[in-house]
Amino acid sequence: MFEFKPCRKTELYKIENGKGYIIGFKSIIELNEVAAIFWDMANGKNTIAEIVDYICEVYDVNNKHTVYNDILSIMKQLSKEGILVENWDPLYKSKIILKDV
Repeated sequence: MFEFKPCRKTELYKIENGKGYIIGFKSIIELNEVAAIFWDMANGKNTIAEIVDYICEVYDVNNKHTVYNDILSIMKQLSKEGILVENWDPLYKSKIILKDV
């Protein structure tokens, strides 16, 4: 799963003062700082491993497992909202559903 490349389905978002706001299909979604970083990096090019490493570096976190679980939780929530593809593949446009960890 670390090699999954999440990709947002909308570019209608704003990151301001460390928080993020996504204009989804059903509502406006407010993101905390970590979720905002994830959303900004969820462009279909960055892997989950790269996103986790970046967040660990920014917040000086040594426990990657905790950050990884947080990212999976964020991904599941945004996927349920219909605004995120968990594993973007431009050739197949495939979507792989994440299972509970």
